[in-house]
Amino acid sequence: NVYRNGISVLFIKEPVIFPNNKSVSLIFFVAALKKNDHLKSLASLLELAKNKEFLLEMEKINNSNKLFNLIEQYSE
Repeated sequence: NVYRNGISVLFIKEPVIFPNNKSVSLIFFVAALKKNDHLKSLASLLELAKNKEFLLEMEKINNSNKLFNLIEQYSE
């Protein structure tokens, strides 16, 4: 039951460790009204993930407001 397109972010203070010691502290959820609406959101997230400066800055984030400000800054 999706009512509008959107992205939610789960910020975990203590990272979850996956196989091969992959540490995860941010999980992105994408909601889409139509079958292909999520593709633009995923493409935007992938562009951010390619930016090393963004990733380094993101590691310093300790609250959701700073995270959203950082995403806005690098999405412009």
